[in-house]
Amino acid sequence: MDIKKTEQLLLLKANEYKSKFNIEATDTEVVEAIHYLLNQTPENVGGITALRGFVYQYYVAMYYMVEMLYEKNSWWDNVVFEILDDIALIGKDQIRFIQVKTVREDGEDRHLTAKHLYERKDELNSWLDKLFYNMQKFNKDEIGINISKDMQFQFELATNATYEKEGLGIYAKNDFYKIEDKILTDKDILLSKLNKELVKSSTKKSNSRIVLNFNERVGQEPKWCLERFYLNHFGSIESLKNKIIGKLSDYCRRSMVEEILSEKKSLNINPNNNPLFTEISSRVLQNMLVTIVEKTHKDHLPDKYSFVFSRKEFENLVNVWTKHAITNMQLDIQNFNFRELFLSCFQELDSEIDLSCSVLSVKKDLRESITWIYEALENENSKISKFVYEKFLNRLFHLDNSNFPISQKIGDDKFLKDSLKYIVLYLAFYSDREFIFDNNKFLFKKGRSDQEAIWNLFSMYNARGKDTYLQAQKKIISQIENCSFSNSIQEPYHFFITHEDKAANPNNTNPFFINNSITHNYRSEEKEIIDIPIYVKFHEEKDLQAIYELSQSSDETIEFKGDETIKIWHEMLWRE
Repeated sequence: MDIKKTEQLLLLKANEYKSKFNIEATDTEVVEAIHYLLNQTPENVGGITALRGFVYQYYVAMYYMVEMLYEKNSWWDNVVFEILDDIALIGKDQIRFIQVKTVREDGEDRHLTAKHLYERKDELNSWLDKLFYNMQKFNKDEIGINISKDMQFQFELATNATYEKEGLGIYAKNDFYKIEDKILTDKDILLSKLNKELVKSSTKKSNSRIVLNFNERVGQEPKWCLERFYLNHFGSIESLKNKIIGKLSDYCRRSMVEEILSEKKSLNINPNNNPLFTEISSRVLQNMLVTIVEKTHKDHLPDKYSFVFSRKEFENLVNVWTKHAITNMQLDIQNFNFRELFLSCFQELDSEIDLSCSVLSVKKDLRESITWIYEALENENSKISKFVYEKFLNRLFHLDNSNFPISQKIGDDKFLKDSLKYIVLYLAFYSDREFIFDNNKFLFKKGRSDQEAIWNLFSMYNARGKDTYLQAQKKIISQIENCSFSNSIQEPYHFFITHEDKAANPNNTNPFFINNSITHNYRSEEKEIIDIPIYVKFHEEKDLQAIYELSQSSDETIEFKGDETIKIWHEMLWRE
């Protein structure tokens, strides 16, 4: 797989897309969008925002290619990319034309209205006109697929946008592509607009007029087309990508189990290892993208069959890519020392403390905390179990107890360093500290001061910008229910959620300097309250930021292990 060559091909296609739709995007933003597609991690959101339609189209195509692996879910045997509309699904006697339309995910105008779909500009050129016209353009001989003359047609608009229920709600529910005749009436706004003839002048100098009619152009009445139309809200780019990886992960897991059973093999892989299969699927997804780009980068090729991906071909490719992914992951593990990654983070943190902390007692407490954490990890790693650093990362990033290392993503080093910094900070309050390395899915630590008889129990999840605060809470609660160790805890504990995908700007007030009252167990901006287990107390990252600001203070009276400081810290932990 030549990534450099794929980047160059994607650059050509992205610039063609940019010109075709008159998109204002800088060269840097185009490169950012390409890197997102290839690396699945945004370096900067600018490119993804400007070229969201370009990125989204690939993901919709890959979604339906993966769906094709599940024969019970799919009637199509072929996915066609960019010959007809954006995407087409073709079976023996059925075809679905799919048009991809996106809106800015960070803008105010994030909702589709009926007008978006029916609006015409001097021609029968609305979104729906173009989508339904595919019936006339379709030429089965051009793509070399043997299909029935009596085709059944379906139409779909795939989008990241939410929609107004009035006017579009009926189509958003039409996932069977069959609206009953009595439900779709002449009062429907899309039907009335498509039924309307378009009158235009034949030339600028002539007074004669041309009447453009949907029925004559498309070959069917608007009502017939709309009854077979589905408005498919896939969600955000990140949400769609995660759906694809989830489906691929399930397929790879199922295929591997079937292979073990049929050939009586013994593979050293746990089918329940979710991070492992997520990593395998991410690598398979990258291979999918490269293959699509390499096969479809020349739109003018006379042989359009290269734009067609058949079920059998794709199934074979996925099986090959899965095996390659496992082999390459094993090589990555051999070439990557996770212990060195932690040591590097500790060294950087020590240097930062030296430069940023002006109070000697604070500097001493934080360095002592770093030393304790390092020695605790090293001591555990020296035992027979080992894999302590791998488990640490999987618990922190994936809420999973797997010891199978996963490859590092862009930014993961920083996420780890920030998490270690926070752990160093809150354990610095306590003279007695312990890591809990038992068989569980979470990164538990506990600490108590000289004045306390009861331990304070902590855990942390670093969302790495992938989950909102609410989504992270749901994920944690789900894992608590599936973790016997967590279920056995009969004492309150604190769960910090960091590096969330922020739905709204957090309140940045600092309890060490200003008294304030904030509810921490849910974000009101996300408009949903969830059922939180009785022993769990969730905290936002700003609570940890408050400790960091404390460590930067020049106030010589501050001591992390001082009674007054610990009192404020504990009040913050338990406030409602």
